[in-house]
Amino acid sequence: MDQYYLNSIQNDDEDWQEFWGVDPLDSRLMFNDELWDQEWYLQDTRSNKALPKLDLNVLPLYRLGVTGRGVRVAVLDDGLEYTHDDLRNNYDPDISYDVNENDDDPLPRYELSGANGHGTRCAGEIAMEANNRKCGVGIAFEASVGGIKLLDGLVNDRVEGEALGYKPELVDIYTASWGPADDGKSLEAPGRLATEALERGIAMASTETRN
Repeated sequence: MDQYYLNSIQNDDEDWQEFWGVDPLDSRLMFNDELWDQEWYLQDTRSNKALPKLDLNVLPLYRLGVTGRGVRVAVLDDGLEYTHDDLRNNYDPDISYDVNENDDDPLPRYELSGANGHGTRCAGEIAMEANNRKCGVGIAFEASVGGIKLLDGLVNDRVEGEALGYKPELVDIYTASWGPADDGKSLEAPGRLATEALERGIAMASTETRN
């Protein structure tokens, strides 16, 4: 499996023996998670092959053992429910922070409106645990995921800059699927501090690549 290995594989692990023993052409049997067969973006679920193929073609990578292991992803959003059954084993507290409250706990502040669940959903799409018979499978289901909470309060250039610049020596990927209100006509550029954080991250990555 090259340099990648599946963290959860054990010789006596029935679920993972099932993973390797399935018909390689039948993706429906690859994982036992209850919503796996609905994840059309990870596998080809077309009933009619004349329709466009929409999946991300990741199944060949999974069969090679490329599963996200060793990659650390920070989700910049409204918090991360790291106690969730499908996230807790892949949660990385070392790359997690609450910018709004200035502490190390990015747990969302839930309200009756259902707000503050976006970051958890994003984290799930990235790193939901595989083969635990729950929910679905993250696209990089062995990646480590952290939450940087910044959207549950005043969001300004200082907050964005602090979030974007949090522990770049540890984080491999920052994902930030948020921004100003979209009217279909205008864009808002990052402020000075956010821009500086981005530039520092690029410079650090360039240095590491050269070394």
